[in-house]
Amino acid sequence: MLSVAHADHGKLPWSSLFGDAERTASGGFIVSPRLARMIHANFAENRAPDVIAYFSKPDGTLLNAGDRLVNKSYADFLSRLAAQGPAALYSGSTAARIVEKVRQGALPGSLTMADLAAYRPVKRVAICRPYRAYEMCVPPPPSSGVGLIQLMKMLELTDIGARGPADPQSWFLFAEASRLMYADRDRYVGDVPNVPVEGLLDPAYIASRAKLIGPVAGPPPRAGMPAGALVAANDGTYEPTGTSHLIVRDAAGNVVSMTTTVESIFGSGRMVDGFFLNNQMTDFAFRPVDDQGAQPSTR
Repeated sequence: MLSVAHADHGKLPWSSLFGDAERTASGGFIVSPRLARMIHANFAENRAPDVIAYFSKPDGTLLNAGDRLVNKSYADFLSRLAAQGPAALYSGSTAARIVEKVRQGALPGSLTMADLAAYRPVKRVAICRPYRAYEMCVPPPPSSGVGLIQLMKMLELTDIGARGPADPQSWFLFAEASRLMYADRDRYVGDVPNVPVEGLLDPAYIASRAKLIGPVAGPPPRAGMPAGALVAANDGTYEPTGTSHLIVRDAAGNVVSMTTTVESIFGSGRMVDGFFLNNQMTDFAFRPVDDQGAQPSTR
């Protein structure tokens, strides 16, 4: 995906993009207090052999804040990625090690080299709606971009526009609208074919949701019932930390807004060539139906 974005919009040579990361991996970086807390936390992933080995000092004790963490294996991989492009990940020695790693354990996976080689990123048509003087475009399902439009359209019905960022009421309105949006997002948006996009963005439905913003914060709001929605069970997946978001703007006004995740505190707890393999399957419901027989949405 990053290679496709670079081919469409990049200015610098691909091979020049990895130098800082490679030097940081090779020379190491200082463990922050936050990372130290994660290293010493009581999560299942922290008991994985790869996690213990990566975050341990030569004497076998775990790294602490202020220690230096070096990752020569990742530096080597980045060097190959810079030279070879995506092929360094989806074929060759790294791909072989990924396949070998996911096939280990009590519940081995079935990933193959052919699976990795066949991977292609998908460009999707954005969902767009007017917002004040702008056109707001977001990724379609299974991404949750529809929630952002719903949020902004709800806020458009409040007096937040007359308030500034120093007004606590502005933040209260944003928080309450976000809670209402997320209740719908968590119930209806996922890797399913029946996300009720039009119903969620219907002006009358949005107005009905905005009316639920009260003078004080209450209990977690319930999902509404937009047109076209199927009755879905509550999502029951466990949501540990593991996701990062970054926004970068260049001198020409171009902006990248990107979410990246290994899912869970250290992904699957398994490493290949200095990086953790993700645990994205936790975004799917472990139970196909709830006690009443309803299917939960998957994210």
